[in-house]
Amino acid sequence: MTATSKNDNNQRKLRPYNDAWISRASDEINTLHDAFTDPVSIEHVGGTAVAGSRSRPVIDLLLVYDTKNTSKEAVRETLVEMGFSFDNTSQLFQSNDGMVSLAIAEVNESGEAAEAVMFRDLLRSNPELLESYNSKKAKWSKKHGTDSHTYRENKRSFQKNVIKGIDRGGETFAEYIEKLESDRSVGVVPIRFDDCSHESEQKIRMCLVHAKEGFWSFPKGHPENEETDLETASRELSEETGIGNACILTDHTFVDEFTFQDGPRSVKKTVQYYPAIAPKEEHHIAEQWEHEISEYRWVSPSNAIELANFLTTQKIVDWLENENVSEWINNHCK
Repeated sequence: MTATSKNDNNQRKLRPYNDAWISRASDEINTLHDAFTDPVSIEHVGGTAVAGSRSRPVIDLLLVYDTKNTSKEAVRETLVEMGFSFDNTSQLFQSNDGMVSLAIAEVNESGEAAEAVMFRDLLRSNPELLESYNSKKAKWSKKHGTDSHTYRENKRSFQKNVIKGIDRGGETFAEYIEKLESDRSVGVVPIRFDDCSHESEQKIRMCLVHAKEGFWSFPKGHPENEETDLETASRELSEETGIGNACILTDHTFVDEFTFQDGPRSVKKTVQYYPAIAPKEEHHIAEQWEHEISEYRWVSPSNAIELANFLTTQKIVDWLENENVSEWINNHCK
């Protein structure tokens, strides 16, 4: 799964990873979901979907459909109505500004659809593979800088060899979905009001934790010993931040779903987050978790989006901004 841009001459240079790529992809995926009521999946693939990747700055998307619900012709027509144009050379749809490249695949087609998602997930979960891929792309770009076709073929060959190495080549997307293993965690979104008498975003703070692996997120973990979700949320909050007496809310929850690759295993991860009002007092990461969590940080909602650039973070911030904060504080901030 590789991209070709209308502005290809301006997009040949590899760029350092940019959070704006994820934001643009999320916006496009939301728009596509509005236009297609029953897609099997809409995925952000390619280098721009992988933090730490050096990539040509074109967003690669994959739309998987099922002929039980729609036809290839209907999908094509809808995309054209949305402003996408079809490139006969690459067989991809392109946005008007040339910054988004979209492939479509039927759920039972074998080949690139499932492989593109698996390769993305392998890059996300394997720093050594990502480093090797970045290095090879730099060499290919330098050697074939004006030959986009050869550059893309080198990337495609590398991807196929990686997938072949885990013995998962040639699968259909339906087979990929069937083999997904489920993994579920429970998380908590710590929220603090620095001044409970004013409605101001600047007074709202959200607590993020920084994992040793190098990313920011909200505290989360697996249930232990038949815990309830609320017990898990409370324990994870205490272990990863030291907050032990927060008021966990049950009337608003947020669900994050994503896939990742663990060798030949494709895993579908589901995390259910509970908002929690935390007191303004000192707290510390539990000693036994210092090997996993390097620090925690209280940040504004806008900073939370910058640091933990996930669709769920945006949903939580949108909820906070749209909620009647004064009424919420009166009900819960006591």
